[in-house]
Amino acid sequence: MDEQAKHQTGNMDTKMESNTNEEWNKQWQKLDKSLFGRICSLHRKLFISRFVAHLAEKYFPKQGIFVEAGCGTCESSARIREYERKLIPLDYSEYILKADLPSKYSKPIVADIREMPFEDDSIDGIWNLGVMEHFTERDMIVALNEFYRVLKNGSYAILLIPPIFGSSEIFLGTIERMINMMRKDKFHFMTEEITPVRSRKHITGIISKSKLQVYKTHFSPRDLFTYYAVICKKPS
Repeated sequence: MDEQAKHQTGNMDTKMESNTNEEWNKQWQKLDKSLFGRICSLHRKLFISRFVAHLAEKYFPKQGIFVEAGCGTCESSARIREYERKLIPLDYSEYILKADLPSKYSKPIVADIREMPFEDDSIDGIWNLGVMEHFTERDMIVALNEFYRVLKNGSYAILLIPPIFGSSEIFLGTIERMINMMRKDKFHFMTEEITPVRSRKHITGIISKSKLQVYKTHFSPRDLFTYYAVICKKPS
């Protein structure tokens, strides 16, 4: 992490902490054993993967090195066409990286997206889904600046973030509230979102504090309005 990134984020106070790899290991273990986890897997394969493939075709060149920065199962990215691309799965949950990932991916890397093991200006594209909202705003900016560091000039980072008005957030949130009315300990289907995205202005405002530029946004029926896709660019 460079000094400018620390300076940009150092005065942002928060009472919460970003989710840890231990929390994510527990989350993936829980999903592996549940009906909910199987439903999520089906949703990723049937719907989310089509949207991700569409965005990859639109914003990524057909050759180069690309990193899914917080890859999870990689199921949401299974439809990305390989061409002459090297697709690197990176996650800091050791548990999920032991799963059978699609054969098109290279060897998985266990790492934190706030400090990735890549050289400056060495990556042709970065993407992730349902990752950024699990960080505090401060840590999110650190991660965005890390993306900036490793991306080549003119390259894109595709961030898919579930907004509070997204279909899955509304559906699951309603069920969670009903369950929590009947129990003392707080229930969540997924690892808690530390920074829920409230609007386009909210998420683009956070990104504007990093070195990346917001290039375009999408909220699409292609994934049943699940994710808000924010396309960030490292200027040429």
